[in-house]
Amino acid sequence: WICVTVLETAAAAILTLLLSDPHGTLQLYGCGVTSFLDWYSVFQNPTEKFVKTIYCESEVVYPLFSIVFKFLGLCLILMMLVRTWYKPTVFTTSSVYAALYFIPAVALLHGMLCGVLYYSFPYLCVTGSLILSAILMSENLADFQDIKENVKKAEFTYQILMHWVLHGYGILSIVTYHKLSFWYLLLTPLPTVFYLVTLPFSIPIVQSMNDDIQEGTS
Repeated sequence: WICVTVLETAAAAILTLLLSDPHGTLQLYGCGVTSFLDWYSVFQNPTEKFVKTIYCESEVVYPLFSIVFKFLGLCLILMMLVRTWYKPTVFTTSSVYAALYFIPAVALLHGMLCGVLYYSFPYLCVTGSLILSAILMSENLADFQDIKENVKKAEFTYQILMHWVLHGYGILSIVTYHKLSFWYLLLTPLPTVFYLVTLPFSIPIVQSMNDDIQEGTS
């Protein structure tokens, strides 16, 4: 079912590009973002003699605003088509209903906070990857012996690599505001390395706390 979900998303992304200007190609025509207010042109309509507002707003950041709604709409359509046709027992009814609520909620969030999300997205990626990596390693790594065992597991290695991809993407997004340099990607595994290096120092503290708790309850 994961492969089907990935295919749904990929197909929606490709169709979104094909339906955007220039139509029928995987290229996009777009306008650059110069300020936060570019995302909210509706609030910048001129007022004639401070009396009559002239509604002439347009999508200044085209297509960054409208293309998200187009993509989410196609995701919703493809989900309803594919999941009702491809082995309905694989996808539970609850998962389909959840997506029917989740996708419109994301669209509403984008419509209201698109500018905030655009400028905070790199920092959210970095913060999210740090939190997810810390949770993953704290649940699976108790000592160096666990490291050897978990590295052999494809699922654990895959999750770590995905966190690295998210972390690296966030770092590149941040430095792109100034000057793009791929040397910053060397910082990607730094949180994981830091966790592994400090692991011997943190585990005794946790163990002593557990021993004190057990002594107090006994």
